[in-house]
Amino acid sequence: MLRSEFTGDVIVFAREHNDRTFYSIGISKKDMQKEWVNGYMGASFRKGVTIPNKTKIEIKKAWLDFYINKDKQTVIGIFISEFEYQEKPQEAPEGFQALEDDDPDLSLPF
Repeated sequence: MLRSEFTGDVIVFAREHNDRTFYSIGISKKDMQKEWVNGYMGASFRKGVTIPNKTKIEIKKAWLDFYINKDKQTVIGIFISEFEYQEKPQEAPEGFQALEDDDPDLSLPF
């Protein structure tokens, strides 16, 4: 059985779909031309853990995980069991709503 543990700083992206939250982490590396390229990997956390979108964390303990989708294909991701916030997510002040950068319905008219 292959078991590799991972640690390090990542940004967690959260997306809502059908009343569920799906997470991914941003990963980067240099390609053959020494240029940085970015990718994303599905991520999961212990039950009850909620991470706001674009939260920076430091992974303390995680490992590769997988599930079999409805087409019977293996989907690989990372299970993050221990982490610390690098930057606490900013919350909107009482009476205000936090806006997402990519929400076209909430663009300003100027």
